Amino acid sequence: MTSPIGLFLPITTFRGLALIGLSEGHEFSLPGQDGLEETVLLEKVL
Repeated sequence: MTSPIGLFLPITTFRGLALIGLSEGHEFSLPGQDGLEETVLLEKVL
């Protein structure tokens, strides 16, 4: 691999697409593969 592992999230995933336009401190929820809701919090934008 030529890039750092875990530092990038492609917009071709639900998580990556949902992060577009999100501000620091905001969160979103999406259904997980097992049907349970998953919450993702954007802590900091570098």
